[in-house]
Amino acid sequence: MRACDVVVTTCVGSGSEILDEPGLEFRTVVIDECSQATEVSVLVPIVAAARFIHQVVFLGDHHQLPPTVVSKEAASKGLDVSTFARLYLAGLHTNILLVQYRMHPEISKLASRNFYFGKLKANPTAAERKPPKNFPWPSTTEPIAWIDVSNGSELKER
Repeated sequence: MRACDVVVTTCVGSGSEILDEPGLEFRTVVIDECSQATEVSVLVPIVAAARFIHQVVFLGDHHQLPPTVVSKEAASKGLDVSTFARLYLAGLHTNILLVQYRMHPEISKLASRNFYFGKLKANPTAAERKPPKNFPWPSTTEPIAWIDVSNGSELKER
């Protein structure tokens, strides 16, 4: 493991004994999708690397999915707010990425207007993507399709 330049794990997995190897030092901790992580889970990699850490980088978007907190009592005490959101709302310096590459520009406009004050832009090549093959797309001229799945069913594999 010491020969690795990058080690990828989940927040909770970073507390594993395998990462407690003598001589293994992590100077930078990057927590992706941090806005979905509970505060307790975010602490695991920070504490695990506390002796060597030089920086922590939080990546996320507090406008997207929040942490999953099942307990109503825990949520009522604020545990459904991520560390990322708390730091953002407290005014910690942030960098906002203003170009997105995942959505068609028409879909992106909705998110941009409603969450990003019209500042979020779509990469032009996103508009060139074709609809999924083997899918009966309702309209070949529209990039958005609303599909009624209320009578659908779910299949889970074991």
